[in-house]
Amino acid sequence: MLVGFETSDDAGVYLLDEKTALVQTVDFFTPIVDDPRTFGEIAAANSVSDIYAMGGRPISALSLVGFPEKGDPEILGAILQGGLFKMMEAKCAVIGGHSVRNEDVLFGYAVTGVLDRLEGAGLVARRRDDRDRRVIRVTMTAAGRQRFEQLAAVMSAADDELRAQLTPRDLDVLYRALEKLHAYVATGDGASELESSSVHVADSR
Repeated sequence: MLVGFETSDDAGVYLLDEKTALVQTVDFFTPIVDDPRTFGEIAAANSVSDIYAMGGRPISALSLVGFPEKGDPEILGAILQGGLFKMMEAKCAVIGGHSVRNEDVLFGYAVTGVLDRLEGAGLVARRRDDRDRRVIRVTMTAAGRQRFEQLAAVMSAADDELRAQLTPRDLDVLYRALEKLHAYVATGDGASELESSSVHVADSR
């Protein structure tokens, strides 16, 4: 394991062999916008961004859905369509998923990516640890750092464009939900707060 719980990073990284590492992440949340399709797109983009943040290439995803038993199936369909559209943009195959009946709408993905082309492109370098030969150290090269900074600028611009579409209330709801999620992941104390912070998708018909 190259990256795990101890770093609180965007995704976990597991070394398969000397040339390939697996990058895995899972992310889901309640709606932060009223339009179902837009919510699906945001959820998908948020999930794959964790793979990109670790320098990986997304390859497959499993959808995670929580939806009310008496919810409008058209709304659920729009959410799934939005998510699939973004995943297709990222060339990430949605190969399955799991859904549960839930009072609040929840949507996101478990995404798997790989780190398999960076060394060949001269973006990272690998070397075995001098003290423990079982450990392989992966470091970013100067070219890799330059590429990272270029991508960071693109992602920042995309974030700005996304935020511009959200109202101040939307942003406030998003930030509060993320703070509670962080508290829950870090300590487990935020579970009751998450349960009380439901946000519903408006009927788009």
